[in-house]
Amino acid sequence: MNVDERNTRKVRKQFIIIISCVFTVIFTFIVVWFAYRQIKYRPFVENIPKTHGVHLTSKDDFSYSVSPFKLNFKYNLAVVNEETQEMLIIWPKSLSGYKYGAYVRTEDTNEQIMLIVDENGEFLGYPLAEKQSEIEAAEKAYQNNVDDIKDMLRRADEMWNLKEKDQ
Repeated sequence: MNVDERNTRKVRKQFIIIISCVFTVIFTFIVVWFAYRQIKYRPFVENIPKTHGVHLTSKDDFSYSVSPFKLNFKYNLAVVNEETQEMLIIWPKSLSGYKYGAYVRTEDTNEQIMLIVDENGEFLGYPLAEKQSEIEAAEKAYQNNVDDIKDMLRRADEMWNLKEKDQ
């Protein structure tokens, strides 16, 4: 066996090892993703029918949806007041807990803005605020919509048992 044949076999062996490692990483990612999907995501869609690729249902003038779950670990839940178009978005965290955002209208301009709230509906901030006046406007929008936000939180908990699943 000459030097060229040995080098060719060595390169071929290294190529097979690299390809095997890549396939192992991809396979591991898919298995972890599937397990995560079954454990975290599936309980949210069990009670919501899938229509045209989206889990969506309506009850008492409120829409409930679970965003499509692609090959990543992010998805969200949403509760929308069909009359006012106010919306609560819930982002489940990887291990436990949730992040909440509420789209509400401002009184002055009637624009819809997103506020960050906690699990009790308390105002945590306005992520797009650059000026103090924007923060004050967001706080005012929160005060005008706090009851609606808390109602949507209650409805979300009724639909998905969020408090029970967070423990």
